[in-house]
Amino acid sequence: MDDRADLSYPARAAFHREFEFLLAREHIRLRWRDCGADLLRITLENRRDGMPPDVLGAARRRGGAVLPPLAVFVDPVIEFTRANDWSVVGRALARVAAHEVRHYTAQQTTHAGRGVMRRRFPSRQLKSRDPCPFLP
Repeated sequence: MDDRADLSYPARAAFHREFEFLLAREHIRLRWRDCGADLLRITLENRRDGMPPDVLGAARRRGGAVLPPLAVFVDPVIEFTRANDWSVVGRALARVAAHEVRHYTAQQTTHAGRGVMRRRFPSRQLKSRDPCPFLP
């Protein structure tokens, strides 16, 4: 994780729990520091210039390949969910991050009708305590 948004500790803790739960089958471990070029990097940014305001995360693509780094946009997630609790924000960010990571690990540029690979998530699901809508 490259945290350019400087998340609070409660947001980081919630993010960590939710992210590892959603990606447990992939055996992905999360580290909150610069890890080097050989690992998958997820960047948390407040916002990215040139991105539509409703885009919550992004994965680079070249041809049919999904490439790192992956990005999650904190301010758009907060605005979309209207979350006012850092634990809720962390959980919502983790769900967006898990979506982007699945694009990469599966090398899948398409979306699904349900689960973490859904094209759009309802706000209430992103901030809900229930992770079931994001499971396969």
